[in-house]
Amino acid sequence: MKKEELVSAAPYLRSKDTTATIMRDVVFALLPAAGYEIYRFGFRVFLLLLLSVTSCVLAEHVWKSFRKIQNGGYECSAVVTGLLLGMILPADAPCWLPVAGGVFAILVVKMAFGGLGRNLLNPAAATGCMGFMIAGFFMKDISSESLEPGPFPLLLGGLYLILRKVISIRVPAAYLLSYAVVTILAGGNGLDLEWLMMQICNGSLMLGAFFMANDDTTSPMTNVGKLIFGVLLGVLTGVFQLVMCTPAAVVCAVVAGNLPVPLIEKMTFPKSFGKGKKANI
Repeated sequence: MKKEELVSAAPYLRSKDTTATIMRDVVFALLPAAGYEIYRFGFRVFLLLLLSVTSCVLAEHVWKSFRKIQNGGYECSAVVTGLLLGMILPADAPCWLPVAGGVFAILVVKMAFGGLGRNLLNPAAATGCMGFMIAGFFMKDISSESLEPGPFPLLLGGLYLILRKVISIRVPAAYLLSYAVVTILAGGNGLDLEWLMMQICNGSLMLGAFFMANDDTTSPMTNVGKLIFGVLLGVLTGVFQLVMCTPAAVVCAVVAGNLPVPLIEKMTFPKSFGKGKKANI
């Protein structure tokens, strides 16, 4: 009889790190920003974060139990999705929104495409777009104050992930640089450095550049592809922000940028030597 083996979800890396250890690092990197949000807005944000994380974890557990899926251990990806989703919601969002959003993110955006490693869109970003549309059309009295997480805790978390080699610096560097160029050229203030730094030191931008844009499943794996992807997101964020004038520009840019990722990888994937008609000579 064949010996059964457990295969963990993608991404697959030649490293001692596993999906679970990577996701735990991301959770650890997000905790300072989450703590700052709770300190800034109080118990309400803590409740939203708790509901978002809990709904994501429970939705994933129910799905895996129903489908009888075993992947060799818990990899914490649902916790990451819940934290990201909770941090982009308004502080005065109704309690049902993170619950519905968590279920949508896991069951529709993630599991409907086959689960971790197979989803086309970033679950938190896609759900954030849906949440912004719901808030804009049906809940116009909701404020937008906590749509701007603390930029410096997020920057520290991003630097931690870079030092831990969980993410590459290529995507956030290309993202922020291209966003700065678009802002200088079309923002209306020219090369006003003080104003430019205010635009770059933006919590939503940092959350997108260091966390959402670096999802291994929905971003290119090649080095050149990462640079192209980062530039694309920076340009899209700048354009969307000028057109929509809303922090939703970041999540909309991430979702739009996720779509051409397979094409970017195909264009930038290194060519193998020794293939073709001359390979057998």
